[in-house]
Amino acid sequence: SVEDKGVRKRGSVQQYVPTCGPVENFGMPRSLEEAVRMVPLDDAQAVACLDIRVFNTDRHPGNLLLVGERPHKAACIDHGCVLPAWWALDCAQFDAWLGWPQVRAPPSPATVSLVKEAVEQLPETLEELERLELSTQAQWTLRICTLWLQRAVLTH
Repeated sequence: SVEDKGVRKRGSVQQYVPTCGPVENFGMPRSLEEAVRMVPLDDAQAVACLDIRVFNTDRHPGNLLLVGERPHKAACIDHGCVLPAWWALDCAQFDAWLGWPQVRAPPSPATVSLVKEAVEQLPETLEELERLELSTQAQWTLRICTLWLQRAVLTH
């Protein structure tokens, strides 16, 4: 939420980022060496960690954008289908990056650090989401997916 002239308002914040286009307009090389020249290992793994943690049910090649020159940064857009109720955890869609060699590679040190930080901050994050009145079911989804991510990345 944001305070505007003494009134608390809810909403979202967005930033325009000039891009090369959606990842669907490009082909991701199948070899890890070539793929990291297109999207760095840390960027690709960070996108995967985000989508898993918030259980994005709508990540497809049209809402994952490439930014800048090679190696491109990955820019995620359209987060309207995240944190479903925990009982909807069979509805994942990670088509944008699921076949990427970067996410099949062992976690990078940056990815390990990212996941450790997410796990350490989970209690505070859940408190803030409770304060913002996010549904209990969505909070459970975040908890489950963060802990699953911890298990997958840190005990990989």
